[in-house]
Amino acid sequence: MANEERGDKFEIRTLTKTSTGLKKYFLDVLEKEKYFPALDDIECYLACDPTSLLVGELNGKPTAIIASFKYEEHAQVSFYAVPEMLENYKKMFMAVPHWPVEMHMVDISNALALLNDSTNGGASLVVDIKQVGEIGVKAACNYNTKIFGYKREKFLERLLQVSHARVAVNQQNEIVGYAAARVLYKPDSGYKVGPVFGESFEIAKSLLKEIFQEIMECGRSSKKAVVINFPVVVNPDANKLAKRLCGKILMKCMFVSCNGLPKSDFTKWFAVTTLEAG
Repeated sequence: MANEERGDKFEIRTLTKTSTGLKKYFLDVLEKEKYFPALDDIECYLACDPTSLLVGELNGKPTAIIASFKYEEHAQVSFYAVPEMLENYKKMFMAVPHWPVEMHMVDISNALALLNDSTNGGASLVVDIKQVGEIGVKAACNYNTKIFGYKREKFLERLLQVSHARVAVNQQNEIVGYAAARVLYKPDSGYKVGPVFGESFEIAKSLLKEIFQEIMECGRSSKKAVVINFPVVVNPDANKLAKRLCGKILMKCMFVSCNGLPKSDFTKWFAVTTLEAG
């Protein structure tokens, strides 16, 4: 029997800053599906695009969620898909799969030991790792736009505000990388790392080392572990970093797009900011 015949009513509601119950439902669904949302993700997403989060309700009860972010007029449509949904997306949206992304759980203490034991093969890494406040959020946003391909200042401002974050600067005082880690929705579960953008493997490694050390010293979560989404094929150095950190693979998904690739410099992505928002 159709919903209309039973008198059922399905509505789609836009999640807002004051939607306390829907916020919890949204994060609970992501947590249940093992996407490991961060505690402040909703606020970051709404800062990026206040119309981005939708909740479907059947007879007043939330039953479904979707996140869709508009960065630019006529921008390409892209998202991350689990393997079992790929064929459906190909049929429904003519989606084209491009490369895999692996979600890893990394023990911070073990990762720090591995990073401290590793060398750069004799290469000289002439960069300074600094706090965002020393460089300025605007400069970090400009670098993010260069690598991500689209402006998202309000999103970054909020994300950096709630994160352990570091910026790499070269001798010319130019930003050559930055990284952030924020506490997970379930605080006893650890942290989510992302983004990690950088000009080289050594820069990405140095950024993570600084962030991991800070988390060990003054992190909010009792669990000293991080979830990281590595684009292991499009950037071979991201795969190298994943192997160096020796984490446990939790999930594999595929980056897909519907009308061409976004204008991002994926070769400098070491960790995806978030699977929901890119």
